[in-house]
Amino acid sequence: MYCAQRPGSAFWVMAVKRFIPRGLVWALGFVFLIGWLPLPDACLRLFEDRHAKPDSSLAAYAGIVVLGGALYTGSIWETRRTVLLNEAAERMTEPVALLRAFPHLQLVYTGGEVDPKSGKAPQARQAMLFFKGMGIEEPRVIYEHTSTTTYENSTFTAVLPGMDIHRPWLLLTSAAHMPRALATFRHTGWNVTPYPVDYQTGASTSLTKYSLVKGLGRWQTVCYESLAWILYLVRGRI
Repeated sequence: MYCAQRPGSAFWVMAVKRFIPRGLVWALGFVFLIGWLPLPDACLRLFEDRHAKPDSSLAAYAGIVVLGGALYTGSIWETRRTVLLNEAAERMTEPVALLRAFPHLQLVYTGGEVDPKSGKAPQARQAMLFFKGMGIEEPRVIYEHTSTTTYENSTFTAVLPGMDIHRPWLLLTSAAHMPRALATFRHTGWNVTPYPVDYQTGASTSLTKYSLVKGLGRWQTVCYESLAWILYLVRGRI
C-alpha cells in the first residue's frame, strides 16, 4: 500500500520563498528585532549603567539640580489646573522624598520646554504647582524657566542670583540622560554628583519579552541620546 510522505523541510523552505516575497520576510524580521526587548534593553543599559546614585550620606551637598522633562505641555493642564506627570515622573517625585529626608538641601528646578502652540514655557509653572502642593515652596526651591536644552540647563542655571556652582550639588535626571547631562554640567564648571532616576531597564531582560510599543520607545531613547552625544561632542559642549 502506498503511503504519502510528509513534505520535508526543503519543501517548506521552497514554499515560503515562492509565496512570501523576500521584502516581506525582511520587514517581519525588522519588526521582530524592534519589539524583541532584550536587544534595545542591552543598548539602553549602556547609558543607564554608566552612573549610580551616591552611596554615602547627602549631608555634604548644597542641594539638588532637577532637570525638567517630566511634565506634559499643552492646554489640558491650563484648563484643568492639574499637573500632568509623564513617564519620567521620578524626576519630580524623588526630589520630594530627598528634601523631606534632608531638610538642609535646596532644590533648583531647571527647564522651560516651550509649547509650540502658545509660545509659553509651562513646565516651570507646573513644577511650581507640584512642589507647592508637596509643601516645598520658595525660598527652598528656585526655578529656572527659560532653558530648553541640557546645555541651556547648565549655563542658564549657573548664572541665577546667588548660585554657587562650585559647591557640591546633586544632578537629578533620567538614568539614560545622565551621561550627557553630567558631562555637560561638568564641562560648564559645575561640581555635580549624578543621582539617576527613571530607569527603564533592570539587570537583565528575559529572552521571551516582546513589546513593539516598548521596543520603539526604548530604541527612540537610544538613538536620541546617541545622536545628541555626538552633536554635543562636535559643538564642544561636553
